[in-house]
Amino acid sequence: RDQMQIVKDDIRRVEEETCTSMQRLLELDKVKGRMQGATQALHEADRWTTLVSDVDDVVASENVQLIAERLRAMQQSLSVLQNVANYDERLQFLETLKNQLEALASARLVAAFNSHSLDVARGYVQIFSDIGREDQLQKYYTQCHRASLLELWTQVQDEVRDENSTWLSKFYDEVMGLWHAEVSWCSHVFPSPCQLLCALLADTLTSLDPPLDECLERAVISSKHPLPILIKLREATLRFAKQLEKSVNSQIGEFHLPSPTTTTFKPRIE
Repeated sequence: RDQMQIVKDDIRRVEEETCTSMQRLLELDKVKGRMQGATQALHEADRWTTLVSDVDDVVASENVQLIAERLRAMQQSLSVLQNVANYDERLQFLETLKNQLEALASARLVAAFNSHSLDVARGYVQIFSDIGREDQLQKYYTQCHRASLLELWTQVQDEVRDENSTWLSKFYDEVMGLWHAEVSWCSHVFPSPCQLLCALLADTLTSLDPPLDECLERAVISSKHPLPILIKLREATLRFAKQLEKSVNSQIGEFHLPSPTTTTFKPRIE
């Protein structure tokens, strides 16, 4: 029994010593982590100072790639300096530089979209993504293609009162033509091409001037035979909605997007 008690005491003592040692190791590991964090912060503070020292010259060069590389480095450095006293000031300075880069690159980006220059567009899309300006990409892309559709819409207004005209089908065909022309190209440039194109069409169709409702009403009121006209316009809209829905689903499967089919035309075809 004495021997067993001695063994138990030894085991208990080893366990207590092991527990104490583990606690000390954990404390040392925390101290090590804090020291490494402080060292990294000091390193990034020095790096930030170096990066900022000639950033005005870099921006003045108007070399988009060089500016983008510098801003990426500054952004990476600043992510480690979130606890420094003047973090907000540094963040605002970086945002100002991003605005300057966007202003410099936007015209070239639009030109790449219009000319369908694949490699150039990819490069600028990557730059805008790196600096957190993905929303602006959609804005510039929409601006490129919305204007032509709105111009066509203005042109077909002269045909609204013509009972023999296919003005609405003509416009819908142009919209679908744009979709088919762009969807393949966009898939090589943007991470979510279908969402981008759906946003473009939804924005365009809700920006029509005069609105579609008003044109439909004008076409029906001015006709001597309003019912056949209304049926023809409804069939054209249904056909367009089904074509667009089929095209969207062929790209992304049965996925419910806030597409122009539902947001713009559903109230008019029921």
